[in-house]
Amino acid sequence: MNEYHRPELLAIDPVGCGCTECITGEYVPLDEASFDQIDLMLAGVLADNTGATKEQLAAALVKLATPQELAERYLTVLGR
Repeated sequence: MNEYHRPELLAIDPVGCGCTECITGEYVPLDEASFDQIDLMLAGVLADNTGATKEQLAAALVKLATPQELAERYLTVLGR
């Protein structure tokens, strides 16, 4: 029997997106993205198809993140 292999995540799409790529798992809508996925997008590893402002992306990260993740991200940005 053939095994299903989930495709590699390539991008984050706008909130509520239901395109073929989001359905197949190549993309994920912003409202379903994890902290780590958004972080990878901000680092340029995943494509940003969201159309979101930096403020909207920051709000999404804050909503998803634990205090520890926020502290680690802050220290990374400061280069410590």
